[in-house]
Amino acid sequence: SLQTNQLDICEGQLVDITAETWDKVIESLTSVEVTRAELPLPIALPPSGSTGSDAGAISLPSNNNKIRVYLVLVYDDIISAMIELSARVQELVDVVARELVGSTQYNFKTTWGGSRLDHNRSIGSYNILNGDSISFVTEQVSGNPVIYLYSSSDVDVSVKLSLSPEWSFSAIYPIVALKQEHGQHVEWNVCTHQDGSLTERNSGLDVSYLFWEARTNSDAFPHSPTSELQLVDVLSPTSSTLGDMDSIVISVDKVTVYLDKLLKALGLHTEARTSFIT
Repeated sequence: SLQTNQLDICEGQLVDITAETWDKVIESLTSVEVTRAELPLPIALPPSGSTGSDAGAISLPSNNNKIRVYLVLVYDDIISAMIELSARVQELVDVVARELVGSTQYNFKTTWGGSRLDHNRSIGSYNILNGDSISFVTEQVSGNPVIYLYSSSDVDVSVKLSLSPEWSFSAIYPIVALKQEHGQHVEWNVCTHQDGSLTERNSGLDVSYLFWEARTNSDAFPHSPTSELQLVDVLSPTSSTLGDMDSIVISVDKVTVYLDKLLKALGLHTEARTSFIT
């Protein structure tokens, strides 16, 4: 592992430098600390209903052409799994999903040796060896943001929404065409009304707001330094920061009141503030 204590957010403590943050921090460092440690023997989670002396490891149906890999989860939990070299990476994703949430209908991002894995490719196609570790990270979702429009009279307006390459739309409403150019973007043409409702001009749908949702896009990682040059500030899941200029310390029981006052000062109405906070 690579660690540093030279960043402001470290507060003098050593913190890990991940593959995703390397390009972000390398120019701010004069040295890094390298630590090599043997992978600890995992306390593996047995599959439901398993019995016998081999219940400490998860085994997928396979022939003799198989290897043992260690699945490293959030909070450094580890699952030991036997897998065919011909099996798809998705089979390991399904194992992790069943163990953590009880269902395979859950998305993870997987990395091996600092590289992201395509879930449709086989284990053997990556030259993954017996005893190697594969890391699983929960896919980030942007939540359910909405766009409200208010005007004192009926007005025809165009609303454009662009995402940086790290994100992809997972839902939009009303549905309009998605366009791709240095990241996805959409454009709604609507008519505003005095009661706050909107009419989408192409479909004629009457809505209360414009809805969208986005998920992190694994194809956008890792970035080269040149790809990160932006003319405007963008929200990137790999470069979020928190420092003295954009944070406060507040007791938990005062958080909701603080948020409500802050959002009100930004012009959000009661329903929008309530939706944001809850």
